[in-house]
Amino acid sequence: MEIKSRYLIIIVVIAIFGILFLEIPFGRTIYITKENNKVLEIPNFVKFKEEKPNVVKFTSIKSKVALQKDINKILDKYQKIACDNTTYYYNEEKDYTISKYIIKKKWLNEIYIYYAEGNTCDIDTSMMKIELIPDDYTVDEAVEAGYFVAKDGTYFNKETYDTFSSDTNNGNDGVLRIVTFTQDGDMIITDLHYENKKFKVVRDATRDRYSTDVFINAYSYEKVGRYNNKLYAYNGDRLDEDIINSNKALYLFDIYE
Repeated sequence: MEIKSRYLIIIVVIAIFGILFLEIPFGRTIYITKENNKVLEIPNFVKFKEEKPNVVKFTSIKSKVALQKDINKILDKYQKIACDNTTYYYNEEKDYTISKYIIKKKWLNEIYIYYAEGNTCDIDTSMMKIELIPDDYTVDEAVEAGYFVAKDGTYFNKETYDTFSSDTNNGNDGVLRIVTFTQDGDMIITDLHYENKKFKVVRDATRDRYSTDVFINAYSYEKVGRYNNKLYAYNGDRLDEDIINSNKALYLFDIYE
């Protein structure tokens, strides 16, 4: 009987410690990004899973409540800044802005940290950083911002694309933001950066309900060209059906005459 009581006490103690571990915040540690060596503060007892441009994913067995408490303590130390009708958190010491900190409740909770270099609200730029564009961004807002917008076969600010195309064809550097909307109204944002005779493509399809992308992705291509009234980014000298079907070309948008 005494042995059973001891086992019961041990089980209860283990259960209590287990609950405390899962529910109580346990401080913070750091993660150094592979892309740009930014030192991000993160909760303790999280496991790195994946890194893409300006976003890092972790998992943890800790509860969502405990993780949120740790995150709040991290953000409380940062400077609260507001622009683009949104509040962000600026780490002045490490010089980066936290744009979003998302926890998805699962068996292993998923933590997504979205960040941008510098103080986003102090940056004077004609283009809002792609990771900071609100999920409810509208066609009118994209058009007013001067981006090249394609929706339902209609182009807006087409002159921006024409200028970019002319500049890059002549070997000059250029930047173009393409904002397209699917038939369901979901937004896809693509930034084209042409420099040193190569195209860097930064694509955000996270708002597209049929996309499997959970990150903003970045690619490098040698050329941008047209095939069957569609514009693609690709490498090499060929752009044909085989290249497209083998996923060696990145679709950008439909071309309507």
